[in-house]
Amino acid sequence: MNQNIPSRRISSTGTETGTERRPARTNDDDSDLIDVAALLGALWRRKILILLIVVIFIGAGGYYAFNIATPLYRSTAVVILDTREEQVVDLESVIGGLSGDSSVVNSEVEVLQSRSLLGKDVDKLNLTEDPEFNRSLQEQGIGDKVKDLAKSVFGGGGSNALANLSPEDRTKRIRASTISTLLNALTVRNVPLSLVFEITLETESAQKSALIADTLVNLYILNQLEVKFEAT
Repeated sequence: MNQNIPSRRISSTGTETGTERRPARTNDDDSDLIDVAALLGALWRRKILILLIVVIFIGAGGYYAFNIATPLYRSTAVVILDTREEQVVDLESVIGGLSGDSSVVNSEVEVLQSRSLLGKDVDKLNLTEDPEFNRSLQEQGIGDKVKDLAKSVFGGGGSNALANLSPEDRTKRIRASTISTLLNALTVRNVPLSLVFEITLETESAQKSALIADTLVNLYILNQLEVKFEAT
């Protein structure tokens, strides 16, 4: 009895040839796709709401910028330690033989922002009478009142702490606080591979920023001269 067996063509490599079957796409694959047209349609239907939200945020930002936020002005003074031999005053010997060594440069940066030097700036310009630097002269807002209340409850003293001090201690406390505020407004930067120092002040007045920065530079130079002359 002859049995018909379907013939199959075998390739030379011994593998069976025929059409390649690809896995059918399922509904799970379709769920991963984003319908861009539907998304754009949903956004278009809510265009008025989106536009209204954008206008509100822009208006709030503009109101804060022009009516609430305090503008700040930045001024930068530059001091250059010139070591040329032909100068009348040899700054290299006066300043103590400064070189391009990074440790020496970093030390001078620390001197420029030291509390002792800033204290001289505070005293010379009488910054303890400036409400921007002496916070005790500022009118208290709601946030400040809440902080004072919390300090008084937890033993921090609050704004009445200064009133309980002696006049001498009160003066010292205000001066120290003023120096800290000035330090926060100060940025000292050394220009890489040079003996140039940039002293930047940021205050509510352009003239005030320039005056404080220039005064600090002058006090720094005088301080270095005094240190060198005392050493000799």
